[in-house]
Amino acid sequence: QIKYGTAGFRDLSDNILEIAGKIGVGLSVLAENCEDRIGIMITASHNPSEYNGVKIVDQHGEMISLQDEKIMEIIVNSKAETLKNLRDTVFHSYTLIIGYDTRETCPEIVKRIVDGAGTIRPVNVEEYGKITTPELHYLTFSKENNYLNCLKEIKLNNNIKKA
Repeated sequence: QIKYGTAGFRDLSDNILEIAGKIGVGLSVLAENCEDRIGIMITASHNPSEYNGVKIVDQHGEMISLQDEKIMEIIVNSKAETLKNLRDTVFHSYTLIIGYDTRETCPEIVKRIVDGAGTIRPVNVEEYGKITTPELHYLTFSKENNYLNCLKEIKLNNNIKKA
């Protein structure tokens, strides 16, 4: 049984890879209550390199609620056959905003999450690659849906601070 902690799902990369498709299914369910926009950050921050994790943020760029954490835990720990029933529900499309760190397993985790999400409902993916967690929060929150300009603004501000 894998738990969703304060920093999301964290475990050995192999274990995260194993549940990534189910995380995608869970994101499709959560997106129903997130104004059709949800963000994920693939990162294990300060953990050893053999670890990875998935942090989920809602449409406001905030951590998901305790109720949503429990929903994600139930879905991730369910048998694949049980999740097939979710496909019978008609969902409209949503946007999944994705960022990740430099760990080599990140791209494969992203692929599996997106594949899992797509089994339940149409998903529009906005993948920003290597960004920081605060950048992901900001991109997910942006109500203008002009994420690229937001990202450019963040990068510009970071460059100004370094100068």
